[in-house]
Amino acid sequence: MDYNIELTSSMQIGMLRQKLGSSGIIRLKDVARHIDNLKDLQLQEDVWCYDRYPKQSSSAKVMIKSHHNNKEHECVLWSVNHYLGLNRHPKVIKAAQDAIAVYGTGSGTSAMSGGFCELHKKIEEKVAQLFHKEAGIIFPTGYTANVGAISSLCAGRNSLILIDREVHASILDGCKFSGAKYLPFKHNSVDDLRSKINKYKELYDQIFVIIESVYSMSGDIAPLREIADLKQSNNFFLYVDEAHSFGIYGKNGGGLCLEMGITDSVDMLMTTLSKAAASVGGVVAGNKELCSLIQVSANAYIFQCCVTPSSAATVIEALDIIEKEPIHRETLHDNNRYFREKLLKLNFDLGESISPIVPIYIRSQTIMQNMEKELYERGIFSVSVTYPGVKFNEVRFRFIVSAAHTRQHIDYTCEVLSELGKKYGLIE
Repeated sequence: MDYNIELTSSMQIGMLRQKLGSSGIIRLKDVARHIDNLKDLQLQEDVWCYDRYPKQSSSAKVMIKSHHNNKEHECVLWSVNHYLGLNRHPKVIKAAQDAIAVYGTGSGTSAMSGGFCELHKKIEEKVAQLFHKEAGIIFPTGYTANVGAISSLCAGRNSLILIDREVHASILDGCKFSGAKYLPFKHNSVDDLRSKINKYKELYDQIFVIIESVYSMSGDIAPLREIADLKQSNNFFLYVDEAHSFGIYGKNGGGLCLEMGITDSVDMLMTTLSKAAASVGGVVAGNKELCSLIQVSANAYIFQCCVTPSSAATVIEALDIIEKEPIHRETLHDNNRYFREKLLKLNFDLGESISPIVPIYIRSQTIMQNMEKELYERGIFSVSVTYPGVKFNEVRFRFIVSAAHTRQHIDYTCEVLSELGKKYGLIE
């Protein structure tokens, strides 16, 4: 049997394993060889963007280097989630440095085994306070926070989990590890969610509904008030991931649920600490009993090394700045409005996004690869989003707006996007 298929540089590498399987190529060494060959081909044609990285810690404008060919371009950076630009704030950097001097570099073990310190406790208490919840639990990453919390809360074959079709992979993996039945409902469709609740509520002991307040790949916002209203007439557990809204929306950065006044309707809130908080880690917050359950049953908490003290100190200082210096959030929202208005005036397709996550839908892998290469060469760095991040026919760029961006950064980016958009027939 021929264990080879023809590869072209325009293939989406995330789809290749499925394509190989449909051709009868399933052995590990054959699958790995094809994937590596496609990666090499895309590197040779300079359309593999994932080997490019900032030479210094991310800022609004940085030198981006290609590991493959050592080329460098100074670029406006649009690919990182430091919404408020606090990763470069002098007070945040000093807090991390001071923590290393006191606590050393690493935690050394899990929270349950002695890796926990007073800095972690401060984060749990502060995030719970901002979320208006009784208690919080800190995890090493946002990904493991969702995996650990969901797999613990939803465990059991008599539970049903209903998830928005566009939830993050960490939520999906948490559902898989829980052992519970899980089903997707149409993106942001309260009608479809209601229909599924009515269909299954008599068949399961409990139903969990898991959504994101702001969706990471599309930048659109969940119908939070409508889902909270639905909960009033239906007995389900509501879990909301606020990774892309914590620190940005709500009083003192308490999130979108707080801003919309539905916090009391949400049983468990989650946030990452790697975005507005400029560090790493994740926190889930709810009542004390739920947090105790997670603490003693989530493998991602029990068997994983705790957040480093310097990273924890970074979070504490960043949250303090968010509360005391509202100018950072105000600048972010001003930049978002300005950038979005210019792109809409050019007639780019931004979908339903209104948040600082600004997608530009391309829907052609070849066009996106060519545009991405030319954007990089002209000093704009934005990584393309392909399968499995999004559906294979909904490829897009994802521009993440920061308070650190200037009007000059935005104007230049829109000028280049306008030229390339016309060149490739995306706009007139």
